[in-house]
Amino acid sequence: MTRRSGPNQQYEQNFAAMLNLARHYSIRGDTLTLCGENKTPLATFRGTVPHNY
Repeated sequence: MTRRSGPNQQYEQNFAAMLNLARHYSIRGDTLTLCGENKTPLATFRGTVPHNY
């Protein structure tokens, strides 16, 4: 978190609020799902293959 105001401030606030609601998680393959109470999905993240520089 940056704790600075800017164009993505609302996104950061929403993301932090979602993390506070997370109570469970699951990992399947390259996918992480964060879940709240009653295992209701809150967010899903997919891994990516890093680029070679």
